[in-house]
Amino acid sequence: METQVPPLITEMVAIINTGLSCSLGSQEPTPPSQPVNPPATLAITAASTDLVKGLLTLDGAFITKGDLTLKLPHHNHGDAVRVTINSARPILLRQISSARNHLLASLDIILQLADAGHGRRDKLLRSPLRRVRENMKSAKAELCRVDDADIFPAKKGDAKAFAPDLPDDLVIDLHVIQSNVVVSVHALHYPQSAIPLQFQSKILGKFKSAKLATYEGKQVEILDTVIVEATAPRLATLVSSIDTVEALCNQLMLKLNVARKSAVVST
Repeated sequence: METQVPPLITEMVAIINTGLSCSLGSQEPTPPSQPVNPPATLAITAASTDLVKGLLTLDGAFITKGDLTLKLPHHNHGDAVRVTINSARPILLRQISSARNHLLASLDIILQLADAGHGRRDKLLRSPLRRVRENMKSAKAELCRVDDADIFPAKKGDAKAFAPDLPDDLVIDLHVIQSNVVVSVHALHYPQSAIPLQFQSKILGKFKSAKLATYEGKQVEILDTVIVEATAPRLATLVSSIDTVEALCNQLMLKLNVARKSAVVST
């Protein structure tokens, strides 16, 4: 068993470093032996429509540049609106940053194992491997879902992340789902009447199919919602690295259990 552990630890370190390099920006220091990843340009296109189209630049955990053209049926009289990412205010994709933190924590654990003496390493492996495996599960969970608190309507849109500033009736969310960058665009209507929207629909017979939400403490009608996903190869590599490290942890823990049972039988 001792001869199998060092290669697996070395392999895990290499794979984690690959994942880390995919989550780091072009201006950030990269792990040893890993190339600096230049910013990646992603095409944003709504399937079979021109409701949302454009380009975004992903650099590590940030969207640093971008240009989007929006042509929403119920916003701006259906005319196209062009918005760009404010390069002075890049948008953080928190999920990538959180996943990276789990990778860094795991790398510290594994490097400590690599420094341990061979004679003690097998006895010390189980607990650290469980911690690494849990870190990988947490990292994957971060990339596979987005908290409701981080998106519309719970979260206020950052109008100044775009140029020109977005109007109050337009919200653009950016987040991650696995290997995809997701762009969510919402066109809103703020009621002018003192009568709340849900009562307008009953009293006036309007908005029978209206989608209503509470946004910034106010009730709004959601006129349009368009969600577009763009695959980011770098995120795919990050997800693959996380899955592979988790599988190696399971493999090594299984071998440890088999070795332990064999030792018990032999005594």
